[in-house]
Amino acid sequence: MSASDYIALAALIAAVGTAIVGVVTGIVDRRSARRIAEEDRRTQIDLARQDRTQARLATELEYAIRLSTNRNMGGSTDPAETKRLGAEAMALALVVGRRWVPEQYDYLTEGKSIEQLRATFDNPESPEWVKWRNEAAAGVLAIVEEMHSNSEAPNGDEVGSHWSP
Repeated sequence: MSASDYIALAALIAAVGTAIVGVVTGIVDRRSARRIAEEDRRTQIDLARQDRTQARLATELEYAIRLSTNRNMGGSTDPAETKRLGAEAMALALVVGRRWVPEQYDYLTEGKSIEQLRATFDNPESPEWVKWRNEAAAGVLAIVEEMHSNSEAPNGDEVGSHWSP
């Protein structure tokens, strides 16, 4: 073999080595890119969950403040205003939920689930105002449960676990 053959062989070996290094580098880069992308996805999911949790807490806080204000008004001598304040307090307690105001929540729902509240509407012996009240309460509870169906309770409870008895 001549010197030019050795040079050509060395060039060939160098080219094959470079190609192998390039392929290995590409494989490692793809793996790293996948790992980084997966970490980014997990981070985005965690951030979205935190955002939903904070939005849920903000909503609960807003209604809890309104409920507290309502309860601290000291009542009224006007029967119509007394009824209005009581109705508002009921709606607010249902939205705030059992987790934050368990005594009021259980008192207002009489320990009944959404389905049980709705069933009283079919009872012919129930006064009309009780039927309407229970239907409204069931509606509020169903809306709140739907609102929070995509979020996680801040204390790790199962979704909707404190919204219905």
